[in-house]
Amino acid sequence: MHHSHRFSSVIFFIISLFFIHITCSLDPVVHQQEQIGQYYAFCTLSPSIEKQEVIVGRAIPESMPEDISDADVMIASTDQIVRFVYIGNGIYQDRNKELSVLPGETYQLHVKFSDGEIITGNTT
Repeated sequence: MHHSHRFSSVIFFIISLFFIHITCSLDPVVHQQEQIGQYYAFCTLSPSIEKQEVIVGRAIPESMPEDISDADVMIASTDQIVRFVYIGNGIYQDRNKELSVLPGETYQLHVKFSDGEIITGNTT
């Protein structure tokens, strides 16, 4: 009987720790000032995707990301430059399927925001 009581005390202790962890995770998030309003661009290129897309937004601490609808988004390779069109929800798309994605080719992403900020990236 004494052994059973000890086991239930251990279980109660573990459950208590679980609830303490949950309450701690609800504390306000501390954020750094320099991260407020940082832009981001996310793109996965694949030959199997019918219309290539780039997701563009601004990360805002303690809030949902903000969609950016007025950026200039393009992807270039050795012999092509394709400007992407905003279609909503932060998504820019190669609406006319102009971008030809080929294995071994290097592609450059270029995103220019209305305030002059620029994001670039490469993939092969």
